[in-house]
Amino acid sequence: LIFMRSYLVWFVHLHLDFRVPEFESLCATYNIEYELGDMDPLSPFMIVKLPSDEAATLVVKRSILIRGIYEIWGDAKDYVEIEDKLNTFVEENKEMINTKYGTENEWSFKIKVEGFGRKYTAEQQKEIMLRFGFMDILQIGKVDLSKPDIIFWIIEEIGENQSKETLPKRVMFARQISLGNRTLIDHFNVKKRDYIGTTSMDSALSLIIANMAKALPGKLIIDPFTGTGSLLVTCSHFGAITMGGDVDPRVLRGKGGKNVMSNFKQYKVEDKCAGLIINDNSNLRVWREGELFDAIVGDPPYGVRAGAKKVGKRVKKNKKEKTPNPSTFETPHVPQCIPYHMEDVLVDLVVFAARTLLLGGRLVYWLPTTDEYKESDVPLHPCLKVLSNSEQTLSGHFRRRLITMEKICSFDPAIHNIDMYEYNKSEYESKPAHSNFAMKYTGDARRDEEVRNKPQ
Repeated sequence: LIFMRSYLVWFVHLHLDFRVPEFESLCATYNIEYELGDMDPLSPFMIVKLPSDEAATLVVKRSILIRGIYEIWGDAKDYVEIEDKLNTFVEENKEMINTKYGTENEWSFKIKVEGFGRKYTAEQQKEIMLRFGFMDILQIGKVDLSKPDIIFWIIEEIGENQSKETLPKRVMFARQISLGNRTLIDHFNVKKRDYIGTTSMDSALSLIIANMAKALPGKLIIDPFTGTGSLLVTCSHFGAITMGGDVDPRVLRGKGGKNVMSNFKQYKVEDKCAGLIINDNSNLRVWREGELFDAIVGDPPYGVRAGAKKVGKRVKKNKKEKTPNPSTFETPHVPQCIPYHMEDVLVDLVVFAARTLLLGGRLVYWLPTTDEYKESDVPLHPCLKVLSNSEQTLSGHFRRRLITMEKICSFDPAIHNIDMYEYNKSEYESKPAHSNFAMKYTGDARRDEEVRNKPQ
């Protein structure tokens, strides 16, 4: 049996739906056992159980949505109770405290005072610190504000939009284990990137997707909707070998001397790029049979800024076909493209994952939707299970959801070559909320997929 220790996780109060899934994915990435405590969705704090400080550090140092993780010494409803809780902790952990913080050891510390829902002046911080003068351990260590051995935290939870007179509903005293890796957000800031497009992914969300995909050295990850490569460079940052595909060769080739590879070079991960291909994701026959990838990540085109397209022939009504001219056969051919329905895009993506993911591999992708979303909108496959489904509000009643799926059994053509539309037929057979998303989002009837696909 592994002995589990309790830790306080302080999440960033952003992307609330993504916080716990990212933590669980990072634990899975490093094969770390964990137990989750209860969490109030309006609070950024959660108690978790992990095997050790080293395990806690490994998880949190890579997290984008965790501010820090702490060894909890006292957790109380007010300052009267926190004194009792701390005295109890010291008594129950006397041997450990004497070993680490006894008079025979030279150690330094500093105390930080922060709160959720409140900022403090230097005078207020000092006043709060003095409340903990009863702790003998603080009389033993040496105060060092620049390079302390230990950082203790006094944390008050007040809540959002509270008055200055509101008393904290929770007071905690904790030892800092590790802080999250929020500095990576600025490192991958899209505004500082060499090559971007209208659909380049926000850096924080790109990093979260890399964590959900369990990107690690030696893993092979593909993005079938590469665009400018936002998801690939963050996966490569964590050591994964990455591949990209896109139906639009102009995006991959770039312009003005800049292209997708410029971004790989900017972040010094060009050695992690296995290649970029012009790829029509509706045609799965181009891939050899078998399990290839550790993860598939993607932000399928919604048709709002960049329309989804696949190779096909535009049919024009009452127009005769031209007879092929043999003299032009050696001229490079750029195939025609036709609109690619969002329902078809997602179904093909899920089938691609079922066929090509390694067992235990992950599919992580964005599903555009509205507030009319229902669970049956997510296309399923018997080879995959949904691990998490996290919603991000866009504007008005529009949303997008980050879907994370895991491959649970190998693809058997004799069993799993199924009719996906029949398999995913909902109880009421209604269209999913992402159907005709571009027209719904823009209000432009010209974006109506059903009209655009009719012969002209």
